[in-house]
Amino acid sequence: MLIDEYDAPILSKLTQTDLAGKIREALGIFYGVLKSAEEHRGFTFITGVTRFTKASVFSALNNLKDLTLEPEYASICGFTLEEFDSLFADRMPQALARTKSMGIMDKEATAEDFKNKILDWYDGYTWDGRTRVLNPWPALNFFDNSFFSEYWYASGGTSFLADLIKDRQIDLASFSSSDFLTDGLNTIDAGAKYSSKALLFQAGCLTVDRVLITGGGNKFCLRFPNLEIQAAMARLWLFLEEPFDNPLLMKKQAQAMLEALIQRQADEFQTAFKSFLSHIPWEDQLKYEAYCGTVFLLAMVMAGQECDCQQSVGSGKLDVRLRTRDGNYYVIELKLVKAAVNVKGKDKDLTAEQIQKNMEKALAAAMVQTEKNKYTLKFQGHGNKIYKTALAVSGRVDVRVIFEEAANWILAKDPGQP
Repeated sequence: MLIDEYDAPILSKLTQTDLAGKIREALGIFYGVLKSAEEHRGFTFITGVTRFTKASVFSALNNLKDLTLEPEYASICGFTLEEFDSLFADRMPQALARTKSMGIMDKEATAEDFKNKILDWYDGYTWDGRTRVLNPWPALNFFDNSFFSEYWYASGGTSFLADLIKDRQIDLASFSSSDFLTDGLNTIDAGAKYSSKALLFQAGCLTVDRVLITGGGNKFCLRFPNLEIQAAMARLWLFLEEPFDNPLLMKKQAQAMLEALIQRQADEFQTAFKSFLSHIPWEDQLKYEAYCGTVFLLAMVMAGQECDCQQSVGSGKLDVRLRTRDGNYYVIELKLVKAAVNVKGKDKDLTAEQIQKNMEKALAAAMVQTEKNKYTLKFQGHGNKIYKTALAVSGRVDVRVIFEEAANWILAKDPGQP
């Protein structure tokens, strides 16, 4: 007996707790009947997006073996690299030629460049931290269409996530680090409290980065698996309807932002962040400072860094805290500078010079705020460097940044000083 998507009835009403509980009870009766008919049904294989606890749905049918995290089954639900090379070797040359003719790949792109781009988009899933597999559905669709897109997400299998994010007010900051741990990946109970991270892992939006074996049981470090999921989840958090036009380019721009931030190169950072912002519809959302912070956070997620927003530190809340792979901290205070002022009930655009002057004042104020509220205090004593940064974004998608060690910092330290 094969039962596919056993969890679909519950997922469709997941945010309606009472109704989800009733559906769970009805399914429990159904699986109780299967238990009683064991001698007639033989082998049974059940699949689904989420992994509800046995007590939740399978209280009667309690002799199932969960294969999700079993190492010997780590490659059962995807194409390994070896399988990908074998299955698609004869289709790669034609697909590369088509993508070049469509302008998707550069004319000079090699077969290796093409393969790496496919892997960037659809590879990266692992259930043991070692065996990597590609998602079969988008891989197959890509070779049919020859353009990169969010095929798996668009298939509708995770349509419940948008309701979940809104209902539970899940913040992207909760999932921006590749180093968060959870040992509750098998404790989802329909109609009860459950871990949002565990549900996103089971839904395929997070995957295992590595497994830590501890005295109290295994812990799992989770991460976003690939560019398709990063782009799809980012759209959910940014409330955008249409897919990003070029997520791979956004990832490169995010990496350029990170490199410039580490090297303390203001001009390069501003150019990269402006380019990244150009992918985000700003007419409404970028009017809000918190939204700008989420966009910056998204960039750091795409660059593969540990980053979060609105962390309680010192005597206030820090806008952005970034911890790079070398262990250094970047304390970032963000200011949104309006490009227009309200005069007698109507918005009046400011001149470029006025906006520029206001941004400089905002940057200076951000640095003073960082000092006054002791935003760096929480990260001291770890043997790592701490860098203070002030970031200003205008309503016209202009960006200015200053660093604590910048030559103009002494002059700008007093917001009232010209």
